[in-house]
Amino acid sequence: MSKALLLFIPLFLLLPGNAMTQDRPIRNQQSVNGLPLSHVSDPSQVLVIINECSRISRAVGKYYQQKRNIPAQNICYIRCPATETITRLTYESKVMIPVARYLQNNNLVGQISYIVLTKGIPLRIKGTKGMQGNRSSVDSELTLLKRNMPVDIYGFCRYYAIEGVVPNPYYQGCKHFDSQVYHIYLVTRLTGYTLRDIKAIIDRGCHPLQVKGQKGRARFVLDATVKHSIGNIWLKMAQTGLQKKGFKTYYDDSKKYLMHQEEVIGYCGWGSNDPAAAGKRFLHNKWLPGAIAITFVSSSGRTFNEPPKHWRPGSSFKNLLSYYGGSPQSLAGDLIREGVTGIDAYVYEPYLESCTHPHILFAAYVSGYNLAESYYLATPYLSWQNIIVGDPLCRIKVE
Repeated sequence: MSKALLLFIPLFLLLPGNAMTQDRPIRNQQSVNGLPLSHVSDPSQVLVIINECSRISRAVGKYYQQKRNIPAQNICYIRCPATETITRLTYESKVMIPVARYLQNNNLVGQISYIVLTKGIPLRIKGTKGMQGNRSSVDSELTLLKRNMPVDIYGFCRYYAIEGVVPNPYYQGCKHFDSQVYHIYLVTRLTGYTLRDIKAIIDRGCHPLQVKGQKGRARFVLDATVKHSIGNIWLKMAQTGLQKKGFKTYYDDSKKYLMHQEEVIGYCGWGSNDPAAAGKRFLHNKWLPGAIAITFVSSSGRTFNEPPKHWRPGSSFKNLLSYYGGSPQSLAGDLIREGVTGIDAYVYEPYLESCTHPHILFAAYVSGYNLAESYYLATPYLSWQNIIVGDPLCRIKVE
């Protein structure tokens, strides 16, 4: 499948007044919001990938298997470098081919819907920059694994171009995920700074909040900025949709940077791209179990190695003293440490168009879709820079 040629806007540049003033139409939105809660994902649909060369990968995989009762047959061991960045050749030979062969040899190709990666498996694949570049996240490439099978005795044949993006066939879908229908896998990652952080995110995913809509305490925090951008339009659309469904929202489009919020079940903001966020590392929110988040930050998933305590995100790429892991921008790992259950992140510049769309994500999540379904319904492209952190089976119950 050839990749689409699209005009993207870098995330560190807020869009000017007349650019991209409206989002794509939401196809079958009523169907997304109105589906009965009859589809329940089963642990037998989950494949857990463990890197035998990483102690923490083995520990995370074992803990998640026990918590979710994942069948032993659904645990795939690979041997690859425990570094965060690898080459395309290493990805294909040490990650993609071994996983594809495991699925084939164990008759799991059609049974599996979700692939869970563990900390210690590489994050990103080196490559060229730009909207037609070939660098990407390991996670996003693995969503297309089914398109690279069957693996023959000589290896495998890649059936899609690696330059640019591949449109996500599940984006704005109108039903629960079926790998046989969409011919992709939904890939999430269990990661964080420490094993303690990762166990906590697994525990929260296994025991999410029971949400009571308008009468409940949960609320969505939507932190827009004063700049005109499509991202801020998505935030306003999210507020409108959630309020129509009876959920509490706190929407702000002033110069204020929203922090110290209580009872948060959903959050979207600009992180260090917000001018008021300079020098602020944590939000200091009180997150409810099952809370999910989005940040429009280009490199929020560039590393999950913990920064020193004195480090603070910077607002300028010119100040090299504020850099950590190759960028001054805020990190998804900090929100995991703080208490979110799911979050999107980006290993390289994704451009704003390809970021998770909050109005679709939150609408799906409160309508009975699990964490993986909700994020991928709101993610327009694959074979790109996105990673989704969290237990794919996490699902809040709305009364």
